[in-house]
Amino acid sequence: MSAATATAANIRSHGWHCVMVAPEAEGEEAFAYTIGLAERFGQPEVLVFGLPEASAHALLARCVALAEAGQRLAAGERGDLLGGGYRVRLAPLRADRYGEYLGTAFRHYGERPFQALVLLWPDREGRFPGEVGYAGAGQHEAAAAI
Repeated sequence: MSAATATAANIRSHGWHCVMVAPEAEGEEAFAYTIGLAERFGQPEVLVFGLPEASAHALLARCVALAEAGQRLAAGERGDLLGGGYRVRLAPLRADRYGEYLGTAFRHYGERPFQALVLLWPDREGRFPGEVGYAGAGQHEAAAAI
């Protein structure tokens, strides 16, 4: 089964497809993203950087569940993605980074436009990647992509 066929089959069966991307070079972070939110729910696709595969998939699945429930995924802070009021931030992926990070999504959507958001979580002091003093693990590539 080709990657394109598997993507389409997962979207038909599960409402979405998860793409996991391993780092290719020193200093890069693993990342994962959804395909299908734009197609199925009219919502932006979501990327997450710097997490193990199981954690990334679970977090993206939570985003999908919110989209399925009709909640709008939009740029800004949210306290409902991880439970317990833990804040996360959704930030638009820079337009000049779509080709770098969303190759499988581009192949799937073809000429159909779609948007993408990067999901960020704060360090222990409540600072997000890209903010002065951020001391969390990972997400440095995410900060450069928004």
